[in-house]
Amino acid sequence: MALETLDSTRNPKTAGAQPAVRISGLRKSFDGRLVLGGIDLDVPVGRIVSIIGQSGGGKTTLERPAFGSTRILRS
Repeated sequence: MALETLDSTRNPKTAGAQPAVRISGLRKSFDGRLVLGGIDLDVPVGRIVSIIGQSGGGKTTLERPAFGSTRILRS
């Protein structure tokens, strides 16, 4: 899986702002098999982010908890 972003840190309106989306330490397993391990991602307000990768690479698995379609368990 690859993460491609456009640099918005040069924009004074978004530099230093709280992220619009924050994922910290995301882990996901299916039937005991770890498929995502320790994912951290901050997306600042006004930034465009594209998650690209092969079929079955975990893109949707990463997206679901970020946008509320999967229940997140905290340890």
